[in-house]
Order: sequence, then C-alpha cells, then structure tokens
Amino acid sequence: MKMRDYALMLTVAMFFGLAGGGVMSWILNSQPVFAQKTEGHEKVIMAEEFRLVNKEGAQLATLHLDQTGQPNLIINDNAHTPRLSMAIGPDRALKFELNDKTGKKTVFMGVDEKGAATLGMGVPNILFSVSADGRPLLNLLDGSMPRATLGLWPDGDPNLTLRDKDGNRRAVLGRIEPETTQIATIETRPISSLVLYGESGRAIWNTP
Repeated sequence: MKMRDYALMLTVAMFFGLAGGGVMSWILNSQPVFAQKTEGHEKVIMAEEFRLVNKEGAQLATLHLDQTGQPNLIINDNAHTPRLSMAIGPDRALKFELNDKTGKKTVFMGVDEKGAATLGMGVPNILFSVSADGRPLLNLLDGSMPRATLGLWPDGDPNLTLRDKDGNRRAVLGRIEPETTQIATIETRPISSLVLYGESGRAIWNTP
C-alpha cells in the first residue's frame, strides 16, 4: 500500500471515529424534555379558592375566602346538597355544621369570640354549651323555646329549671339566686330546695 493511500485511510478512520463518538455522546447526554424527572415537588400551593369536582364536572367541595376574608369549607354529596360546612366569622367565631340528605341542619358546633362553646343536635332539640368561664349548660328545646335547663352556678351548685310552652318557669330544683321580676321577687333558695310556680309565674309551693 502506498503511503498516500495509507494516510487517506487513516484520515477517514479518524473522521468517522470522532463523528461516531460525538453522535454517541449527544445521544447519551441529550434527553427529551418529557423524559426528564424533576426532583422533589411543590410543597406550598397558594390560592384564594379550591374546587373539587367529579368526572362530570359537578362541584362537590369548595375551600374559599368569604367577603370578609375568612376561610370557609363546604362539602356536598352527589345530589349537590351541602352536607358539611365549616367557617370562621368576621368576629373570629368558629362554626361547624352537619346536614342530613335534605340539607337540614342536624348537628352544629361553635366557639364564639369570647371562647364559649356550643353543641346542638336536631332543630336543635338539644343544646349543650360551656361558658367562657367553664360553666356547663344543657337545654332541651321545643323549637326555639327552652323547656328544660340543667346548669351549674359559678361555685358549682346545680340547678334544674322546667318551663311551660310559653317559656314561663314552672319548677326549679336546686339553688336559686335572688331575682326581681315584674311578677314577683324571687328569694334565694338552697341547693336542696324545690319550688313550683303557677301560670302567673308566682311561687305556689316550695320545700324546704
């Protein structure tokens, strides 16, 4: 083989060697954008409203800010009836409500701006509350009218009060604090006392 031919073959071999290496390097180092894997994920998502929808596009849950800037959460069932809601009011009071399948409120809980807590069930028919200073109070209601009330005085003494359909006190078991009404002056009674009242609101019998 002549020296010229040998040099030509060597030059061609080097060219294809360099070209092949460059192509392989480009193939190995160049990845399509869609194949790239991102490390980690977004840890914070910021928005003023989130909506959860099903495959048909029906809205089943909403987390948003109301007109006062307070957060509200509403969850609906497949019939688009609100079943659960939770909100913070402009006075920073918290309320939580559960509804039946017709949308009627059946259970609610709340904490007012002073820290007093309330739990209601039914229309409500049962209303349990705890005052800001920790005193419990249980009410059985007929519509919005309390008919039976069981509570504690600040020093812990119990008191049970029964009322008629008009809200008039008809019987009190336990301690009674002095009170002056348009009907009569109510005297202090001990924890062991029972007082019955007539339709006029005046005491008609007591013991001891």
